[in-house]
Amino acid sequence: MNLFNKGTDRVRLVDYNAWVRSLKLPLTGRRLQIVKLACDTLCQGADSFKLSVAKERFGFDVFSKWCEVMGVPEDDNCDVTSEQFCDFYADVSMAVFEDAAFLKLIGDSWKVEEPTHLAVHQKEVELLVAALRK
Repeated sequence: MNLFNKGTDRVRLVDYNAWVRSLKLPLTGRRLQIVKLACDTLCQGADSFKLSVAKERFGFDVFSKWCEVMGVPEDDNCDVTSEQFCDFYADVSMAVFEDAAFLKLIGDSWKVEEPTHLAVHQKEVELLVAALRK
């Protein structure tokens, strides 16, 4: 708790926002790769992207709701950094338990597909489980 202490030794206060951010699980593996792929398609080599670019690429009709949940104004000139984008989807990832459902959500939202070399097939899992059992 000392890392989140914003008070003094006599009055111990906790920085609630820092504490909650520390509980967030980082994106890893396939989830991280597809979020980075979606972000790269929006940023096109930069560190941020304009909402106008995201609006063109967004796969659903409720872009205004995405902006509201993301916490950005629905202004075409508003910039969204790749860090904000990845943090947002790290939060979403905590609510979606199955990898396939999360990958489908990102794929459908941003019109991206997971690279085939990252895909895990059922047969590969079965072979791995069989090898572990031996």
